Amino acid sequence: MNAVETLEILRELKRSGAVHFKSSEFEVQFTSVSSEQLPLNSTVHVPAPTPTLSDAPVANEEATEKLKGLINTLRMDDSKLLDTIFPAGAGG
Repeated sequence: MNAVETLEILRELKRSGAVHFKSSEFEVQFTSVSSEQLPLNSTVHVPAPTPTLSDAPVANEEATEKLKGLINTLRMDDSKLLDTIFPAGAGG
């Protein structure tokens, strides 16, 4: 996974409500700041847009396709996501 792919999956995990992510390379603890927690005279830093997945060089086509599938799964609405992760009849 290259840096652009890693950032994309981290964004989707955070958007989906994840609070923690750990891989063999690094660990990320997601936090959120509500507008009530910000001082009145504070400014919020908004990072510059990063390149999209399609702009990145592809080193491993198979891994990239798997990652795109994971990102698409994470973008599903909650009910479809739960049905995809826990299909009916798959219980043990």
